[in-house]
Amino acid sequence: MRAAALLLSLALTLAGARADAFDRIGDWFKIAPEAAALWEADLPDPADEMRVRLRLKDAPEPTRRIYVVYPRKSSAYDVAMTTLLEAFAARADPPEIIAVNFEKDPARGESILGEAAAEGAALAFAMGSETVEWLAARPAEPPVPFVTVCAKDPVPLGQIGGYREGSGRNIAFTSLNLLVDVQVEHLKLLKPALKGVAILTDESNVSAVETQARPIAEALRQTGIEAVEVAVSGAETARADLERLLPAALERLRAADPKLDESLIWITGATAVFAEIETINRLAGSVPVLSVAPEVVQAGEESAALSIGVSFESNARLAASYAFKVLSGEAAAGDLPVGVVSPPDIAINFLHARRIDLSIPFPLFEAASAIYGPAGEPVRLNGRSLPPGG
Repeated sequence: MRAAALLLSLALTLAGARADAFDRIGDWFKIAPEAAALWEADLPDPADEMRVRLRLKDAPEPTRRIYVVYPRKSSAYDVAMTTLLEAFAARADPPEIIAVNFEKDPARGESILGEAAAEGAALAFAMGSETVEWLAARPAEPPVPFVTVCAKDPVPLGQIGGYREGSGRNIAFTSLNLLVDVQVEHLKLLKPALKGVAILTDESNVSAVETQARPIAEALRQTGIEAVEVAVSGAETARADLERLLPAALERLRAADPKLDESLIWITGATAVFAEIETINRLAGSVPVLSVAPEVVQAGEESAALSIGVSFESNARLAASYAFKVLSGEAAAGDLPVGVVSPPDIAINFLHARRIDLSIPFPLFEAASAIYGPAGEPVRLNGRSLPPGG
């Protein structure tokens, strides 16, 4: 037992050391220690800290190169990249991966595309909505096939005509959004007599407004449910904006639901909003706080009661599967329909549900991939029940 404990301690120390090495590359690029333990990383150009080269440890010399184009740093991108690296580590022919931050500079982006083409890159991932927006708006075809990852729904953004068709371009789209009719269906499952929803978003986050806040607001109104949009003005003023706007929104909902027994608060995937979950819970009182982002439901107090959406991991796994289809020659990027995750990722925090006396229908409980117990402790993660204590 002592020897096993020492080996475990050594393994954790080594994993931590590898993670520290990744951290030194640049604060825009971070991945989980379990992925960092599998991949070797370096700076191919020491003068450019916005570019990282990764090769799987103890693997044969890679025969293919893949690019991952970032717009900026984001914890969401960290999760997505970790998931992509884990997916490629499981392949028999892991590629060399170049992660590069184009810093939302179109000129730098064009240079990266030219480099990828000149080096014969087999594929590239467009990480995040800002990268996809730039890529999709270019009049010229991307010189290498692209798969989008961790980006909002391309259909309401006008980047593709519909969900069942391919782009006809050298781009395969995936969506970080749940289809709006599925969202409404699940909200009504939770509250069959639903009368009102306060929808929280960030007006500076155009993709969240156009693909999450606006579509569900319109869908709810079409079914006779009051929808009040609450838009903060960015991260710097989000708390003050919520303090002012959310109580007013709840008062509007009282017109149709005086006790707010049949009302909900719905958080979109806008970082500026869900970073203020503590403020939202305080202002919500007994009104259930739900999120489209499963990551907003977590252990402890700073959590939504329930999430119904698509996790960064699920979207990245779908993007990886699209990449494998393109790399194997099974499909051209432009022929693939929009990748949509179904069924949704559901997460529940019973600490909050019990605090506000929220009943969770059994179908939601049964489908939940993450559940936190009455003390906010994890009892099911990634669809697997955890033993007591952990």
